[in-house]
This record gives sequence, structure tokens and C-alpha cells, in this order.
Amino acid sequence: MKSNIKLRPIPSILEFNATLESFTIETYKHFLFERLVNVSLIDMDTEHLKIDLKYNTIRVNEFIDDNNKQQTSLPISFKIKTFKDDIIFYTFWVKDRVRHEINIIAFPAHDHQEMKLFKLYHEMYSIYVSQKQKYNTLSRREKEIASYISQGLSNKEIAELLFLSAHTIKNHKNNIMHKLEVNTSFSLLKTVYAYEFFTRELVMN
Repeated sequence: MKSNIKLRPIPSILEFNATLESFTIETYKHFLFERLVNVSLIDMDTEHLKIDLKYNTIRVNEFIDDNNKQQTSLPISFKIKTFKDDIIFYTFWVKDRVRHEINIIAFPAHDHQEMKLFKLYHEMYSIYVSQKQKYNTLSRREKEIASYISQGLSNKEIAELLFLSAHTIKNHKNNIMHKLEVNTSFSLLKTVYAYEFFTRELVMN
């Protein structure tokens, strides 16, 4: 049975520093958990709390192992089974190759709107990871049309921009959906948007 008791809000950002040689995700999980208990669960018996930490393992490992990538960002959430709500942090990671250090800044989310945004971010990244290989099989023209689709343009509007017929655009769209193995226009839109969002983010990072 989940408790309706609200956890105390975390009042500030949490900053973590470590050398690249000594850093492990377990160390960071322990740091976040310790701060969570000290700040949000004061005067409570935490010995029997059932807590799951959720984060994108693949993305963390890719960032740690990639010598060329210096920055990334991702949400991390604590699922406390004895409480009603998750506690979510949005984290920003920076590697300093000169000093051989890693710095992580965590911004706690305090309200339901922020939590919805972070859950959407998780969903988008899952789509990106599962679909990126299929997406890269699209031709340049198909990617161009897919990008217009993600902007909400109709077949007719895309046809006018590319000086093609609406029928041709429809055929391209069907081919795109077949390659991506999606059955609805909404699934196609989410796939294209997620791919473009994270491709831009990875380029920026």
C-alpha cells in the first residue's frame, strides 16, 4: 500500500565531482541516495524503504566510454515503493579531459508537470534508440519528407515545397512507414521527432 505522505522537496541543485579513474555509476547512485535521504526524508525510518533507481544505462555507458564526447544530459528517477510519487532529477554531465574529472549537476523536479516532461523525455529516447538503425536506412529524400511530416505538414504542403505530386509524397510516406515498421501516422511522427531531437542534441554535445 502506497503512502500519500509527501516527501520534502529538495531545495537546491546537487553537484557531484570525481576523477575519471575513480568514477562509477554506483558511486553516483550512492551520492544521490544519501542526499535524498538527508534532505527529503529527515526524521523518518528509512531502513526498510524499497527504492529503485532508474536511469538509461546504455546512454551513461556510451558517454563514459566515448573519449570524444564531453557533455550529455539525461533524467534519473528514484522510485520509492512506499510513497506515491517518483523523485526525478534532470542531470547534466561534463567530462574534463585536461583535469581528468567528471562533473554531474542534478536539478530536482518538484511538480507533476516536470515529471511528465521527464517521462516524455525517457519515452522519446527509447524510441530514438530502438529506431535509429531503421531510420538510417531511409534515403535522403525520405528523410527530408519525414522531417516535414514531423513538422505537421500535410502531403499536399510537402508536395508543393518539393515540387512533387501529393501522390508521390503519399508513396514516400508509405515506404517510410514500412522501413520504420510503424503502422500509424502518429507513431511515425513520434519516431521522426525523437530521431531529429536526439540527433540535434548529440551533435550539440
